[in-house]
Amino acid sequence: MSARVVAVVAPQHERWWRSELSHLPAANVLVQPAARGTAPGILLPALSILRRDPHATIVVLPSDHHVADEELLHLHLVSAARASAGDGGRPVLLGIQPQRADTGYGWIVPARGPFAGTATGQCAAIESFVEKPVVVHAHELLAQGALWSSFMFAASAPALARLYERALPGLLRDFIFAMGWGERHRRSDWARDLYAHLPCSDFSRDVLQACSADARVIRVPDCGWSDLGTPERLIAVPGLRGPLVRRARALLASSPAAAGPDDRSGDAEVALPRELQGHAVAAAADAESIRSAARPAQSALFQLAG
Repeated sequence: MSARVVAVVAPQHERWWRSELSHLPAANVLVQPAARGTAPGILLPALSILRRDPHATIVVLPSDHHVADEELLHLHLVSAARASAGDGGRPVLLGIQPQRADTGYGWIVPARGPFAGTATGQCAAIESFVEKPVVVHAHELLAQGALWSSFMFAASAPALARLYERALPGLLRDFIFAMGWGERHRRSDWARDLYAHLPCSDFSRDVLQACSADARVIRVPDCGWSDLGTPERLIAVPGLRGPLVRRARALLASSPAAAGPDDRSGDAEVALPRELQGHAVAAAADAESIRSAARPAQSALFQLAG
């Protein structure tokens, strides 16, 4: 299984991921020289996998999420991979059944009409994406049956490349050129040179929203999912303990406005336990600032689905 897992990491977090990922082949640990957003963060491993297997199905799993019912989530991940493979490899996103009108999550609005498929694999077309709505809009989304965007999805490697070709052709071109596509040998410092001038871009906003007609969504029942993106969400997880949780509690007690769902810039530096059947990769912990607990992880796991 380790040969089929690719992890994306940051160099400043090496003291955490070096031992955590020691079971993976060295070629499967991809180091991003700098944080440039989630669009490059997904394109890098997607192209790496595509070079090795042009027919690969990829499952994308952020590394910092908590899931209480892993078996339920696993069933829907498998359904998403199968649905993608049966539909030309198009991305199939996991939309979480919301428990409240949360303004800190992105939302997926399914197209009107029934979900099609089996009980654990009901797919729908996507009408739109909504990023962090205001309170009134969040309640409207909840009432109309919208879903939380989990940032977990399955897609074929070629289909992902086609999305970038449509939405961010310049980014795709820069990566292909820098990676020396088609060449027997490539420079070892290609990533450093590329990321030195790479603009920031967001996969949800700049890719998925631009190509929503090419994606589908599977509705996942409540499985105790949280992206742990704020101190409030961190301390709300039952049984989660440790110094980071204690610092989150202290921060909220002293200054509730110090960190929140809208503070999402920069690299993530949150140390969290493994989730998702032990495959998730913990992001690093910044001992200097609890503000990092309010940011999403840049590390991600890409698994070739069998």
